[in-house]
Amino acid sequence: MPVASTVQDVEYKINLLAPAEGERLFATGRVIESGRTLTICEVEVEALKDGVGTTCAWLLQPLVCLENRSDAPQR
Repeated sequence: MPVASTVQDVEYKINLLAPAEGERLFATGRVIESGRTLTICEVEVEALKDGVGTTCAWLLQPLVCLENRSDAPQR
């Protein structure tokens, strides 16, 4: 999405699949569909424990891009 724009979430759905136990959490996001109005993204969160990753959460999030509307503070 363009730098001089604001990204707003339309909604999000998160499924908590397992306890987030371990030494680290890794989140991997990807764009599923980038349309004219909405961009649909998904995120998978894994907990790493003893070298084994377990998916602990999965998120689906539609986003909308508001072009030429920076969310940087106005001075």
